[in-house]
Amino acid sequence: MEGWLLWAGRACWQGYSAASSPMTFAAKRVPKRKLKGQMAKSILEKIKKLKGADNAQGEDKCLFESEDEGGEETATPDGGSVVLRSVVLRRTFYKHLQQELCPRLPEPLRVPNPTTSLAVGSCCSGWCAELFACEMLSLDFRPVFGCDLLPAAQAVSEALFDHEFWFGDCMEEAFLQAPHVDIFLAGLPCQPWSRLGPSRGFEDDRGLLMLPVIRWMSARRPKVAIFEQVASMLTRHPREFAFFLELLLQIKHRGRPAYIVTYETLNCRFHGYLPQNRERTFVVCISREHAVAEMSWPTRVPMLPLSSVIDADTEPVLEDFPGQLPSNATCRRNVLSVYEKILEEGRDPLEQELVINMHGSEPHSNEGYSPCLTHSRAAAGGFWLSWRQRQMTSAEVCRLQGVDMCRIPFDLASERQIRQLAGNSIPVPLLARVLQAALEAAGLV
Repeated sequence: MEGWLLWAGRACWQGYSAASSPMTFAAKRVPKRKLKGQMAKSILEKIKKLKGADNAQGEDKCLFESEDEGGEETATPDGGSVVLRSVVLRRTFYKHLQQELCPRLPEPLRVPNPTTSLAVGSCCSGWCAELFACEMLSLDFRPVFGCDLLPAAQAVSEALFDHEFWFGDCMEEAFLQAPHVDIFLAGLPCQPWSRLGPSRGFEDDRGLLMLPVIRWMSARRPKVAIFEQVASMLTRHPREFAFFLELLLQIKHRGRPAYIVTYETLNCRFHGYLPQNRERTFVVCISREHAVAEMSWPTRVPMLPLSSVIDADTEPVLEDFPGQLPSNATCRRNVLSVYEKILEEGRDPLEQELVINMHGSEPHSNEGYSPCLTHSRAAAGGFWLSWRQRQMTSAEVCRLQGVDMCRIPFDLASERQIRQLAGNSIPVPLLARVLQAALEAAGLV
C-alpha cells in the first residue's frame, strides 16, 4: 500500500496544484519505490492499465480538473487567507482512495467487551497525549487503538493505558482495520512543513501520512477528529494546507460533507498555561450527525511561572560569573554569546530566568518561558537554565508538556527515549482545552 499511496498522493497533489494555479503545471516524474504487499502491486498494475487506455485515446488524464468558478476565501488566524478554489475532480482522490486503493475495506477489528465509555484512537500516537488529556478532563474513556513506529512509544503507551489494539505503521493495510472510535487524534510528523528543516512538503514521504488516515476516517467516521501540525504548514505551505482541508471535506455521508471542519493556530504559553513558546495549528472535524454547536476555540489564559515546571535545587552549587557552563564546546560558546548580550543590556544573566537554546547554530533565549521543545532538542537534554547554571532535567522536559515523568515506566524506555516522546508530544493542557471545546460542539459532554 505504501508505494501506491506515495505515487497517488503526489500525483493527486500535482493535479490539485495545476487546477488551483493560473500557471501551467508540469508534473514531475516521481521516482519508483519498492512496493509492499500484493494489494499495492495489483493496484499499481490496474492504474497502469488505466493510464495506458487513456494514452491510447490520446489523453493524459489528471486526477484533478479545474473549472473557473471562482473560489471560497477562508480567513487564517494571522489575518491572511487561503483560497480554496472550486475544483471539479474527474476522478477525485477521495474516490481513488475508495475505489482503487482498497475497493473492499477490511472489516473493522472487533473491540472485546464494548462499553458506553468514549472510545479513543490515535495515529502517530507517541505517548498518547490525547489520553492524558482525557484524564485531565475526568472523562470516562476507553483506549481502543494507537499507532506509532517507535517501539518506545508502543511500550510506554500500552503500559500506561492498555490499548485494545496497536498498529506499527499507518501506511500498512492493517491500519485500515482499526475499529470505529468516538474521538480520534493525529499528530502527524512536522518535518515536511517545519521552517527549521528542508520543509519539502509532499516531496517528503512523511507529508503523505495524512492519506491513509483520511481513508480510514472516510470508512469509520469518528464523531470528533483532531489534527495537530506546526503553524508553518499554514503560513509557508498554504496550498498544501488547503489541499488537506479539501480532502477532509471530500469525506461524504448521505451525499454531503460528513464533517464540519475548522482550524485555529494556538500557542501553548497563551492558550495552554505552560511556559513554552509552542505554536501549533489544530484542525478539528466535527461529525455533522452529532454537531450541536459551533466549535468555540480556547481563549487566552494566564501563563504559569517557570517555577511551576523547573525544580528548586535543594543543594544548588552556584558559582560567580560566568558560573557553571555546559561541557560541550559549542553549547558553552552559545551560552556565553547569550550572556554577552544580556551584559550589554546592563543585567546579570545569572540573575535572570533565561532559558537558552544552546544546541542550534544561532543561539537564542527566552526570558520567563522556554523555547519550543522539539524531538532533537528534547533528546539532547533540553535547554540551559541561566539562573540554575545547569541544563534541564528529563522530569522538567516532561513537565513542559504537561506530563509527570513519575508515571513513565523507566524499565521500558531510556531517559533519552522518554525525552524524545516529550519533544514530539502535544502539550496536554492545551490539547485538553481543544478537546473539551470539540466534545461540547459534538454534544459528547
